Amino acid sequence: RLSPYQQKAVELIERFDEDGDDRVRRTDVPLRFQLTFGKLDLNGNGEITSGEVAEAIEQFAKAERKKRRSKSD
Repeated sequence: RLSPYQQKAVELIERFDEDGDDRVRRTDVPLRFQLTFGKLDLNGNGEITSGEVAEAIEQFAKAERKKRRSKSD
């Protein structure tokens, strides 16, 4: 069973994967997503996979939880 992060990542890849190779290239996404793409491309190879997206989402969620805890202290 997929974690919520993995499920979201798979959905994103499926949405933008033009050729069915389970990868999304920067040129596959609309211009408004170009900046976000760079944050998801963790290895900097110009394409993202569901694994990279899931990891990036998880890192973001952890950072947000840490910020919230810091504010409540």
